[in-house]
Amino acid sequence: MKPIVVVDFPHVADFYQVALQQHLGAEVLATSRDPTSLAPPGALLLIESRLEETRPGLCLADQLHTTRPDLNPLVWTLRPTPLELCAATRLHLPGFLDKALPAPELFRHLQRLDTDGTAWPRDLLERARAYEEETAQRLGQLSPLHWQLWLALVNGDDTAQLLQAFAWSRRTLNRRLDELYAMLGVAERQGALRAAGR
Repeated sequence: MKPIVVVDFPHVADFYQVALQQHLGAEVLATSRDPTSLAPPGALLLIESRLEETRPGLCLADQLHTTRPDLNPLVWTLRPTPLELCAATRLHLPGFLDKALPAPELFRHLQRLDTDGTAWPRDLLERARAYEEETAQRLGQLSPLHWQLWLALVNGDDTAQLLQAFAWSRRTLNRRLDELYAMLGVAERQGALRAAGR
């Protein structure tokens, strides 16, 4: 099995490092930071969607999918929202897992990611498609940048965190938020959160 890098909250990453090494016999590294310099070529990445130490997990996975095409970035979290699942499909990520999966099923999906390059449990993919069908017209307008901004809002990023994560001026951030709100048909941040099913 290819090496695995777990990008998660510190104690959670350490836990999964031990569990995955024991059950899959793979080389497993753990970090709570950007794994770009740590990840060996061809590694499987398990990135927590709601990780705050780096960029939001989906944004980090999308960035790595582009900058390190040799890596397989899979996003996971506990009880993913329909928005997170839909965004992962829109970003063409190789998979998304719910940490609540029973361990044998989780290991099976990781083995599929290793052999097939994809790991989408059927129920999560169906939830993503149902959410997208319900909101297709509205979401069709969103660029990848707007998706990333919306996901950062859903992850709870405040204005300071958004300014830092996107390296924008306050004026640019306000303009991008206004664009996002208009596309979602809402007036403010709370409306954007409600539209995400939060």
